[in-house]
Amino acid sequence: MSGLAVGFDQWFMKDALNQFKEEARVRIKLSGGLGPIILEAEGRNDFAMVLPVRLHGLMAA
Repeated sequence: MSGLAVGFDQWFMKDALNQFKEEARVRIKLSGGLGPIILEAEGRNDFAMVLPVRLHGLMAA
């Protein structure tokens, strides 16, 4: 079984989501386990970015 494990600081994610608190839906874009997490809402020209943290030991190759 393969999958994608992404770790992030919950306080940074909460702060990023707060930017979209008036929106009904927020899209989260992932580009891999080490790429930035992009948050955006339809009809808006802004976005938020949360940098991931490494998850040591969970995804050992």
